[in-house]
Amino acid sequence: MSVRAQAGSSYVIVLLVLLVLSVIALSLTFITTVEMRIGANERSLQRTFAAAESGIGMAAARMLVTNDYSEATFSVNADADGSAPPWKRSGVEIGPVMPLIEAPCRLCEINNSGTYGAATYSRVHIATTTRGQRPGLGGSNDERLLSATLDVQPIQVPATAYYPIGEYTRDELAEKVKF
Repeated sequence: MSVRAQAGSSYVIVLLVLLVLSVIALSLTFITTVEMRIGANERSLQRTFAAAESGIGMAAARMLVTNDYSEATFSVNADADGSAPPWKRSGVEIGPVMPLIEAPCRLCEINNSGTYGAATYSRVHIATTTRGQRPGLGGSNDERLLSATLDVQPIQVPATAYYPIGEYTRDELAEKVKF
């Protein structure tokens, strides 16, 4: 074989190696792009979950501080004038806080000592539902719906907090809860 024939074959081998390396580089670029999108989507969903979870804490705090058992909507991380960019805003909707079971507070020393104007405090299981919403990638909206039951003690629950659930039809109750 001549030296000239061998030089041509090494040129073909080098071109094939470059082709294989180019295919590997393109596939790594594609995989990296997909993984970055998955990571960004996961981060957005986690932030949406955190927003919905904050709604449960806000519902419990509102109930304990103001005896407000109604529903509410608020925006997390928004400026006072609402000028925060959409990716920095999370919306939270809180359904009504509904007392489920009320029992005497056995651990409450205030019940045993007769202080606080001889008022009786209770242990109450409450239920609430929150929805966290956040603008997602590509113009979509991420959304998480959470329901929770909380055991709160000591507390005095006003009679107005108990919704007459039995008096509503299924559609009326769904409209009232909005979830």
